Amino acid sequence: MSLLNKYILKKILSKYLFLLIGFLILFLIIDIIENINKFIDSNISTNQMLYYYIYSIPWFISIALPMTTLLSCIFTIGQLQKHHELTAIKASGISLKKLSFVFIILGIVISISSFVFDNTLVSSSIKKRAEIEKKYLTKKETSNQQIKRFHLVNDKNDLKEILYISNYDFITRKSRNVTIKKIQKSSENIKLIETIDIKSFAWDEQSSSWLCSEINKRKFPDFKNEHLSQEMLSISIYGPKNKKKTFKEEDLIKFLPDSEELNYWELKALSDRRPDDIRLKVDYNFKIAFSCTSLIMILFAIGLSIKRPRSNYATGIGIGIMVIFMYYIGMKFGQSLGYNKILSPFISVWMVNAIFLFIGGWLYARIRT
Repeated sequence: MSLLNKYILKKILSKYLFLLIGFLILFLIIDIIENINKFIDSNISTNQMLYYYIYSIPWFISIALPMTTLLSCIFTIGQLQKHHELTAIKASGISLKKLSFVFIILGIVISISSFVFDNTLVSSSIKKRAEIEKKYLTKKETSNQQIKRFHLVNDKNDLKEILYISNYDFITRKSRNVTIKKIQKSSENIKLIETIDIKSFAWDEQSSSWLCSEINKRKFPDFKNEHLSQEMLSISIYGPKNKKKTFKEEDLIKFLPDSEELNYWELKALSDRRPDDIRLKVDYNFKIAFSCTSLIMILFAIGLSIKRPRSNYATGIGIGIMVIFMYYIGMKFGQSLGYNKILSPFISVWMVNAIFLFIGGWLYARIRT
């Protein structure tokens, strides 16, 4: 790497780090202000609150990366112009387009790193943050409603079966610590006749039944215990008019996590198993499309900053901020078109990238060398 490239990289990375920390602090302050009432009303401890914001940091960094890339590039080029360093570089025989290659390579590196970062640390931290939010920051009445939805009550003529499922992982297709309670009803009384504790409760596609492992059955009133290592269990649901149907994985759709909590590979695998769910297709395409944002923003930054070298680069910063917000709005609009099946999942999220890449490339091509 040439001395000039090292010099430029040092300048842009120093501004990049400064802006990233600034945006991170800003997002943390805004989030604290928005959630302060929830924290006061909840029973969350200081320790859990600290973890909540530690898990929030990767997500805030991910949001800030495109803005940071754009502004750090504009600041760096603007500073080079202010100190007449660009003029000296051109006088030495190095064209501005050749100089800008270091910015483009940096944009490619940031985009690749962003994809890896979003689909490893960010997705897992959002999942942990969501767990804290559901446990401590959700209103009590909402929490009770959620708990009721996790209970499946099978009401027959003289027997009531209650299936308790606290969670279900659609990636591993498994739930842990499931309980089934059987209650006998009569005109005189209601009594518990059996409980079944299941350590692992997994859906088996081939047999269309539930594979249960480590099963402990307890019958009442004699308290007779029976332990089974494994058993295939088919559960029936009695709906309206006592209509019987098989309880399947699809009936646990309420446990499907938000796309932000899943990485690209998990979303892709889930979409392959649920081909009719268009949202999953849109969201895993979005994961790749959004990671290209930093490269697109660098093309805009170069074009906006170098197009008129003697102009005040504050104008470029203002236009750059407007560009990034237009890009975010465009991506969300494209997602909504995909969700509503107006556009295909691929086109809905890549359309905006294509438009902005074309404009950014056009600005870059018009640079005066």
